[in-house]
Amino acid sequence: FLTMSATAFDAVDFIGGGEGADEDDELTQAQDSYFVSGDASGAAALVRRYLAANPGNGEAHALLHLCLRDLGDNVGALESALAWGRALHDSSPQQLRARAEAAYLCGDACATGEAAAAVVAACKAEAVGSSMYLLVHAAALAADLGAADAANAALDACQGQSIPDEYADVIDILSAWVDLRTGRESGLESLEKLVTPTAEEANLGDDELCLAAALLALHYTITDKRNQAVALIERLRGRFPDDPNLCGVAAVQLVHDGKASDAGVLFTKAKNGCNLLVRRRVMPCQK
Repeated sequence: FLTMSATAFDAVDFIGGGEGADEDDELTQAQDSYFVSGDASGAAALVRRYLAANPGNGEAHALLHLCLRDLGDNVGALESALAWGRALHDSSPQQLRARAEAAYLCGDACATGEAAAAVVAACKAEAVGSSMYLLVHAAALAADLGAADAANAALDACQGQSIPDEYADVIDILSAWVDLRTGRESGLESLEKLVTPTAEEANLGDDELCLAAALLALHYTITDKRNQAVALIERLRGRFPDDPNLCGVAAVQLVHDGKASDAGVLFTKAKNGCNLLVRRRVMPCQK
């Protein structure tokens, strides 16, 4: 949940992979270059040429977005996601998610808030499915950048919707994160309760527990409670040494302590597997 890698894997479902297309078709070549050869740069060049002649093709816009994101061009990824939305009238769940993620990784609070508002509008118009996932996803990103109104509007839009069982705990965790990042103390209380070593902890799955702990540790780090952050991460990493979210937060803490050379292995474990809230802080530390 909220991982970069999930977007790429989802893409296989909505990018056709070139079946039935002419072998010389540039889009097919671009798809093969990206998905088969792993050449994001080459695929981006091919798909740009294709889009010059076919600007309304949503699959091509999606592929260009993935290429630019993988190349670390967050601004370009945002621009491609917006162009993708114009081609599909903001009605694709993948496009809405891609737009929010790219805006967030740019650190652009205004653009992330606008992306969250686009998710709310699409959900109210019943233009997308899986709206609970999209709404909480957008709310968590917007809240982290201080776009409180947009984050709260996205959470409000969740009211009355059924929550899939597999998302229930994660949605509770991210809702607490939104509360926390928009100034409501109840969010801190909720996250601390979830990661306190009591019977409550046993109610969470391993991935959900690590996510809650990583977010709480991020909050402690942001609010200059370093000792609490370190103690929490060390306790959970004793049980889950390879969890990408915990590794990502631990790596960021090492960099902040002036021990960047010790963070390399942790960055490797965190790469692509950590959620976006951790990744945005990991990325600049890796440079």
